[in-house]
Amino acid sequence: AIFTIADGMVRWTDRRLGAMRDYLSSVMRVDLAPLHADRPLHYHATLRTVPGASWGSARVSAVRTTRTAQLCKDGQDDLMLLMPSAEALIEQPGREALRVRPGDAALLSQARPMRIAQQAGSSWVLRVPQRDVARMLPRLSEAPMLVLRRGTPMLQLLRRFGRLLESDPLRGAASQQLAGRQL
Repeated sequence: AIFTIADGMVRWTDRRLGAMRDYLSSVMRVDLAPLHADRPLHYHATLRTVPGASWGSARVSAVRTTRTAQLCKDGQDDLMLLMPSAEALIEQPGREALRVRPGDAALLSQARPMRIAQQAGSSWVLRVPQRDVARMLPRLSEAPMLVLRRGTPMLQLLRRFGRLLESDPLRGAASQQLAGRQL
């Protein structure tokens, strides 16, 4: 099986690029390619989805994901908090590239075209609707793209809390809604 779903959690391991693209398109619409064309792509992920949030961990070989202007026409404006264990470089048209070092995080809007080149390693990702975060942070821009440096208060606690919730059964709508709001 490419992936299994149980209690709103997806567990998936595959080495086929096409299968990985299909899986990721349900989470975010991006073009996906190995960072080094002569090496295979390896991917292992756990994804948890509840109303108002999705989060999970992934181990991946060096990879490049691209969200083109054409893909951005899908209207998706969710925010993603990416916390990689290996260095990542985020490029966006007409702007200086953002370097995300291990321990840093990047807050990215799916409403922006971008390319992320990530070295082999693991990542933890949180995805929430932009409108939900904008209610709590009224000065947040429509399509943010910024790096949160290691040592930013609560950043590591958020990752640890999210990883704990990856394996929690979160039975019932009330538990799921609470987890989504807390994250």
